[in-house]
Amino acid sequence: MTTHQKCAEDTLCARYMPKNVPKPSSNWGIKVSEHNPATSKLVYHPDRTVRKIKIRMRDAQFEDGRPQPLYYPMDDPNPDLQGVFKGMEVILQEWGFMDSDSHNSKGKKLFAQCNKFKCTPGETKCCMHWILYNQPDFAQAEFLLETLCQGQGVEVIFLPKFHHELNFIEQCTKSVYQTYLPSLCEEDLENNTLKMHAEVPIHMIRKFSIQSQ
Repeated sequence: MTTHQKCAEDTLCARYMPKNVPKPSSNWGIKVSEHNPATSKLVYHPDRTVRKIKIRMRDAQFEDGRPQPLYYPMDDPNPDLQGVFKGMEVILQEWGFMDSDSHNSKGKKLFAQCNKFKCTPGETKCCMHWILYNQPDFAQAEFLLETLCQGQGVEVIFLPKFHHELNFIEQCTKSVYQTYLPSLCEEDLENNTLKMHAEVPIHMIRKFSIQSQ
């Protein structure tokens, strides 16, 4: 996955979801790198590997726009379910895609995933993973780049990558960046990127942008 396609850490994704409700002692969540809240720096184990923590996945959404929490509420009558992930089976039952015996509306037994994730081309309801993948709130998850830019009032336009005739970025900015020394650390990368943008005149970007359309 490229940096352009990176999503927020709690973005909806069915890839690693368990089929059944996990035990409270092993509740399911998204594994992310832990950061020090005071410095925002990564937290390491004594062996210098990055420490991982689990976070909750954000709510899904029903077709009518109502939120669909993926975790049982903390005031659930069953104390063993309080705050526990529902599992794909329960989530799809709430959507009406299957009954309590894991069968779909046609009476077909639904498994968590197709063999080796090889779903039948054109099929959208062959397994639990693929049904969730095709739900609008899962399929249309916004990239983090889009979220950050829109928060600053900037529109994001994704162009064909690596094509010098269609993507003016290849003709302008990257040709300048290649003249710099290699970026050996994140600070070098940031400084070189800012320097590159400053060296490319806005009229050149507009010129290539118009030619690329």
